[in-house]
Amino acid sequence: MMSNTRYVALVAVIAVASVSPTALAAERGTAGHDLVCAKADGMIEGPYIRTADAAKVVFKVVSQSIDVPHKAKYEFINAEDLGKSWSVAGWEHKPQSVPPPAGFEAVEITSGGGGLVLEIDKCTGAITKAYFAK
Repeated sequence: MMSNTRYVALVAVIAVASVSPTALAAERGTAGHDLVCAKADGMIEGPYIRTADAAKVVFKVVSQSIDVPHKAKYEFINAEDLGKSWSVAGWEHKPQSVPPPAGFEAVEITSGGGGLVLEIDKCTGAITKAYFAK
């Protein structure tokens, strides 16, 4: 029987592998495709997590296996390109925005914290950081 850690890693790899070639082709020219990764012996050449969509799939799989106090369902997931990695954050609810009064600039404020953040290496698929946002 597989340990939970191995099972989650296997599911994450299968989920990433199932991202459609059409979706990948649509993202050509993004930082993930321009990134040159070192090839390790016995491994295929990366990057393994080329797109924001692939990073979000990994986030969804991993977040379901993390023992969080209230087992949040992350309905709003955002992936930010950091160059060599993705910063993927999830919240239970999409942050609300209120239009500013006339003559003022819009400022988006997210309060409440508690959302999960994972930093995922594009070349290896490794999770290099995992924390709850405050």
